[in-house]
Amino acid sequence: MRRENTPVCWMTFSLWDAARGSESMFMPIMIKLDGREAAVIGAGKVALSKAATLLSFGAKVKVIAPEISKGFESLEGSVEIVKEPYDKKHIAGCFMVIAASSSEKANKQAMLDCKDMGILCCRSDRQEGSDFIFPSVLKRGSLVMSVSTQGKSPALCGVIMRELEKAYGEEYEEKLELLWKLRGMLALSEKDQEQRAKRLREAAAMDNYEIARVIESYGCKKD
Repeated sequence: MRRENTPVCWMTFSLWDAARGSESMFMPIMIKLDGREAAVIGAGKVALSKAATLLSFGAKVKVIAPEISKGFESLEGSVEIVKEPYDKKHIAGCFMVIAASSSEKANKQAMLDCKDMGILCCRSDRQEGSDFIFPSVLKRGSLVMSVSTQGKSPALCGVIMRELEKAYGEEYEEKLELLWKLRGMLALSEKDQEQRAKRLREAAAMDNYEIARVIESYGCKKD
């Protein structure tokens, strides 16, 4: 079985929802950012959060701001820093831009430039006109869960995220790896597709210790 190790970023992209008729909605989508250039305009807390998220999914990040906050010291060496006021030349060749400056004028200009240059843009100070938004994301290794209220209630989003963090702890990272290992073994040893799917569903409901025992029963000890 082939496994993709490249991180995939979960974002929501703007689409027109014909069923609602009058409300623009964002569609959840997973997208590879590995090696793609992303520019973050601004260097405050919001910009830092967006830059860190993009880095965690493999993007090449450029931060553009006349002054850089101390928080960016944690990303030193991982991002390109451009200590200049925003200019259109800074985003040439970028796949996406996050306009997170404290300057509304700079954010607006960046969004207009992105439209002209065919670059995806997310404006942090207002959702209108953005091509995508960043939902709240919980990562447990390869397990990625995302929650969005389409900007209507960040408070509710926070409540749901805290519930998810409690329900899906760090042990789920190991659980997913165990299930992946078992899936590979069953692909080789169990030719009946229905039986294979049944055993995988049963294993998914087990705890990590039980899954490891199942793996051992197939003659492959847990690493």
